Amino acid sequence: MVSPHFRGATGTAYLFTNVANIKHGEMQQRNMMTGKHYVRDVHCKACDSKLGWMYEFAVDEEQQYKEGKVILEKNLINEVHTQSYQMPSPPDSLSSESMSAVSSITIT
Repeated sequence: MVSPHFRGATGTAYLFTNVANIKHGEMQQRNMMTGKHYVRDVHCKACDSKLGWMYEFAVDEEQQYKEGKVILEKNLINEVHTQSYQMPSPPDSLSSESMSAVSSITIT
């Protein structure tokens, strides 16, 4: 995360350098609190819910640090906790070949 000090239409928003599992909408010009920007809405790849936007271009030179970065609005994202479980080692009497190839399971 680059900064937790941003605002979106729904309130608190966060600026990120890299975000996975998103897809981008069409580029559009928006007049924002910090000036004119060219942005693309970002959506969840899995459910297509809008999550925020990506800055393509900032007209104001002082705002160009945002270019290529993504805003995620806190109220538009859901936090998912995962837990990893490591499978126990087989007893000495069993060979590793007889055990499943799965070595860990992620529970969501």
